[in-house]
Amino acid sequence: MIAKSLIQSGHSEIVKIFYSYSRKDSIERDLIERAISSYDWDINTETWKRDEVQQWFDEGIQGGDKWDQEIKTYLNHADIILLFITKNFFRSKYIKEIELKIALELEHRGEVRIIPILIEKTNPSWIESEFGYLQPLPQNCLPINEWESKESGLQNVAQGIVNLIVNEGLLPNSRTRWQIHLNSDINRFTQESKKVLINNLRRVSKDKTLRYVKIGIVNLI
Repeated sequence: MIAKSLIQSGHSEIVKIFYSYSRKDSIERDLIERAISSYDWDINTETWKRDEVQQWFDEGIQGGDKWDQEIKTYLNHADIILLFITKNFFRSKYIKEIELKIALELEHRGEVRIIPILIEKTNPSWIESEFGYLQPLPQNCLPINEWESKESGLQNVAQGIVNLIVNEGLLPNSRTRWQIHLNSDINRFTQESKKVLINNLRRVSKDKTLRYVKIGIVNLI
């Protein structure tokens, strides 16, 4: 399960995403944050409306705040924790001794979903770590920096996170599976084009829950 707040289908909820990363990787964090935000049109609909997807990281700490306490508070109240897997991540003493320890305790109790985000190759690799049993993103386990198109890697990660948020929020009896054949590759579509396509399909099918989850033929649910 993801987290208690996401399971209550039909209720407006704030989905809280916590970013566990090294500050040396702020550029990568910004890219992921923007990629997720670009899917706001898919997350906020009449059927599975979320009041907000709140993405939190330590740059939100204000002057005079007790930074250690702030981090632990947001970490303990997160629905989703993203681990930014880089060399800097593994070198961070604070991440290893504080953030990871709390995150894994929450995950073992079933109170949070942890998603390792593979940014670059590391030694040791993520699979050899204490969270190596968790499925990472991108879905093919190829670090984003190894993708021929970094933008495609970022979109793969963002889509995976959005699928998690939306699919957990749908009532099973409210879902219909569709399979639609397109002549063009939807992976090449801009976000605006995807939005127009999916919204038009929702209108024609009269199914407000319709959205794509696997691209190729284009599987929609």
